[in-house]
Amino acid sequence: MKNVIKIFLLTIMSLFIAVAAENTEVNGSPKLSEIEYKSIIVNGNKEFKLEKPVFKDNVKYAEVNKKINEIVDEKKWSKYEKELAKEKDLYSKPYVDFGSIITYYDSDIISILFSADVYLGGAHGGHPVNSIVINRKTGKEITSDILGSNKKDAFDKIYKIIKEDKEQVFFDTDEMEITREEIEKKAVLTYTSKDIINIFFNEYSVAPYTTGTPEFNYNMKTKKITFVDGSY
Repeated sequence: MKNVIKIFLLTIMSLFIAVAAENTEVNGSPKLSEIEYKSIIVNGNKEFKLEKPVFKDNVKYAEVNKKINEIVDEKKWSKYEKELAKEKDLYSKPYVDFGSIITYYDSDIISILFSADVYLGGAHGGHPVNSIVINRKTGKEITSDILGSNKKDAFDKIYKIIKEDKEQVFFDTDEMEITREEIEKKAVLTYTSKDIINIFFNEYSVAPYTTGTPEFNYNMKTKKITFVDGSY
C-alpha cells in the first residue's frame, strides 16, 4: 500500500512539475518543452535584432521550422542592413526588432504571433505581423484551417464592417478595389483562447497607416465578430 501511495505522489509531483515548466515565461511567452529560442544580431549590427522560436525536433516539426525561417527571413534583413549601412542621409538610424509570442496553447495546438518594429528609412517605421498555428500531435501547420466551418461567416462579417465603414478607419473597398477574397488572403490568424480567433491585417492591407494594424476577434461559439482596434 505504501508503494502505491508513493507512486501516486510521484506521479502527481511529475505532473505538477510539467505544468509549472509550461507556465514559466520566456520573453513573455510560456516556456514549452518543444521550443527553444534563437537570438540573431544581423551582420553584427545591434540595431538589427531578430528572435525566432525553433522546434527542437526537426524531424517532426521540419515543415514548421522551415515556415518560421521564411517568416523571420534572416537573408532579407541582412540584405537591408548591408544596403542601409551605405546610406548617409537617412532621417533616423535604421533598426529592426523582430520577435514572437505564444498567444495560446493547449495539449493539441500552439499558436504563435510574430511581430516587428522596423525603420528602414522614410517618413515612418513599420510594424509587420505574421503567424503560425501548429498541431502538437502531428507537428504540422494548421494556420489556414483554424476557423474551420466558420471561415466564410467570419470573413463575410469582416468584409461587411470594412465596406460599411463611415469613419474612414478602413480603405474604401470600391475605390481601392478590395474584394472579400483579398481580405481573406491578407488575414493573419491566431488563437487567443480555445474559442476566440484573433484576425489581424498588416498596415496598408485594408486600412491607411494611421489605423495601424487592424484587429478583429471572432468567437467561434457565438459567431460574434468584434473590431478591437488598430494598434501598433
